[in-house]
Formats: sequence, structure tokens, C-alpha cells
Amino acid sequence: MPNCIICRHPNMKRRNYRVNVSNILFALQTNLYRIMKADYAILIYMVGSDLETKYQMASSDIKEMMEAGSTRRVPVVLQTGGAKAWGLECIPADRNCRWLVRRQRLQLLQDAGNDNMDNPDTLSDFLTWSIRRYPARNYVLILWGHGLGPIDGFGGDEHYGNHKMKLAGLQAALHCACQATNTSFQVIGFDACSMAGLEIAYALRPYAEYLVASVDYTNHNGWDYRSILQSLQQKPTLGGQKLGEIIVNSYRLHSRENGEMEDLQMSVIRLDRIERVVQAVEAWGRRLLDAARDPRLLELMEDGRKNAEDYAEEADMADLADTARQMAGKLGCRQEADLILKEVEDAVVYNMKTPEHPKAKGLSIYFPRQDKERFVEKAELYRQNDFPSVYQQFVEKYSYMMEEDYNYIKQE
Repeated sequence: MPNCIICRHPNMKRRNYRVNVSNILFALQTNLYRIMKADYAILIYMVGSDLETKYQMASSDIKEMMEAGSTRRVPVVLQTGGAKAWGLECIPADRNCRWLVRRQRLQLLQDAGNDNMDNPDTLSDFLTWSIRRYPARNYVLILWGHGLGPIDGFGGDEHYGNHKMKLAGLQAALHCACQATNTSFQVIGFDACSMAGLEIAYALRPYAEYLVASVDYTNHNGWDYRSILQSLQQKPTLGGQKLGEIIVNSYRLHSRENGEMEDLQMSVIRLDRIERVVQAVEAWGRRLLDAARDPRLLELMEDGRKNAEDYAEEADMADLADTARQMAGKLGCRQEADLILKEVEDAVVYNMKTPEHPKAKGLSIYFPRQDKERFVEKAELYRQNDFPSVYQQFVEKYSYMMEEDYNYIKQE
């Protein structure tokens, strides 16, 4: 088991130990992080959830982080919480804690209380605290937990009902922290399922250069933190796109080493190009909204959605470019579909996929199909996102039509 003597829980009885040279050097090195700017500071917000309680997936990833540890040029700051039990004995289940990840050990930096990890204020406080304590030229934010797309969100704190942080809350947390620190991120990454959605990229575009995420499920092994951190330590001047490619490629190799050979997908998305994708979707959305007013076209839309590259049933996400292509001939919107494809291919600068995703372009969108019991509820939640209203209106109209059709079939 990794050495955790430094990460003693604050409520545990302190033990007397002799101060020696190594302890002094250790303290000096810790203070250096505050004085000298790092090249990259890696901030990891880990909502352990039932993924940790049941499967120790978070602890497994922390062990990978500890194989690389932190350097002066690349400190790794971790907040843990949200799980009822942790595989690493040094991590308490009843408290959120902030750690500096060192080689083969964790250093406790702060007891962060027991606030809900799905609360945007908790995330914002962690980011603001970390950025002020660890000045750096570049920041990376990694969000670890459950991912359910732009409607049901990210996280899953077991202590507070596993409700997840909604996209609007995530956006608010980032806005608050970035405004308070006058900082943005080189990369925001989700070690979580279903978070490479256009709605998510659009919401996060002011706060990062690149988004690294998957449109579909993320495998149990998750990211390869040892490889990612060691790559940065060896070359701390890496740019955001290159770092994103390392994250993606190491995830692919890590998955295969763990026997996960199929159904892999992850993309690197350049966020300053997302506005043009959204403008193309607005034009497409107007055509969809017009079509949704004609009940005769409902079956054509359903058929197009059914044939599109599809992800994660409960999230109801589909590949954006392929969905637009499937609708093009049926609804007479080929020009809009071609523009969407062009802009998606420009924004997604790296797209890793296995043969199970032949049509995947690396960017998804919410388009109701599977979760019939929640069509209307999800449409109302979707309206709360920062996203063009014309597409939201289409989702609402289409959802009501689909629910009426579903209820009629159910009554027969």
C-alpha cells in the first residue's frame, strides 16, 4: 500500500516525531510552489461517488498519480470527496480533503469540510484556492466522476443524494473562479462518460482553450494518469493540443492493457471554434423546428435519429454531424448539414475512435430518443442551459410530440 503517513486525517491524534533534515527540505519544497510559477498546475476535482465506494476506481487512479507525483514545475493538486468509502485508508469518507500528490504518498493540504461536491460553490472554492496557492503559467482542470451529458450533468456525491452538478452550475463555478483569479485553463478534461457534447463545449468556451472528453462511456480503467503526468514532467512546455493528444492516446493504450479493446472514443476540441459550430446548428435548428410543426415529418425525424451514431442510452446523445447528415435528405437541409460537418471537423482537432464508431466525428448533441419517460422533464431542464434558443425550442416541441406518441402507444 502507498505511504500515506503525510496525509493523516485532521481529526486523528497527532504523533510526535523527530524533526530532521528531510522534513525541513520537504517544507521548503512545499513553500516553493507558492513563490515560483509552475509551468503547469494540474487541478483534479474527484467526486468519488459509488464508482469509488463499490469499485475503488478513484483510489486506483490516485495510485497512478502517485507513481508520477508532483514536481516544482508540475504540481498536482487533488480534492477528494463524495464517496461513502475510500479504498485508500488515508482518505476520509466523511470529509472533503485537498492534497498535493507526491511520489508514493499524499500530502494533506487542507480539510475542506463536508460540503456537497455536486454544489458549484464547492468546485469554485477548490479552483480559487488552488490557483491562488499554486501560481502557474498554465492550468489543467480534470473533473472525475459520473458523466451524464448536458442535462443530468457531472459528479454524483453519495452523501447528498447523488444528484450531479448541472451544466449551468458547472458553468457558474468556472465563471466565479476564473473571474476571481483572472485565470483560464489550457485544458478542461472529463474523466467521465458522455461529456463531449456541443452544449458542454459551448458552456465552457470562455474558460479553456481545449476540452478533452468522450461522447460515449469511459472505460473502468479511466485515464492513464502516470503517463499523462510523466509526459508533462518530461516536457512541461507542451501546448494544450499536444497534451490533449497525449491524454487521448494514453487512454487508448491504457484501456487495451486492461483488456478493453472495443468501444473507445475520446476527442480534443478547440473551444474558440465552437461558436461557428453553434451558428451552424442554429440554422439547422430552424429547419428542424419548422419540420417539427408538421406531424407528417415526425416519422422522418424519428427515422433519421434512429439511424444516427448513438451514445449512452440514458444521456440520449447522438453524433452531431451524423445526425445532421441523416436528416439532410429527409427534411431538405443538406446545406445546413454540410456546414455542420465542416465546422465540427474544424473544431475537433483530434478524434480517437475504434471501428465500433465508424461515423463518429467527436462531438455530440442532445436529441431525444431512448429515455421516453423523461422526454418532457429533460426538455425543461435543457432550456436552462446556455445554448441557442431555436434548438432548445425544437427539443421542447419534438419532446412533447414524442411523449404524446409514446403515451398513445402505451395506452393501447
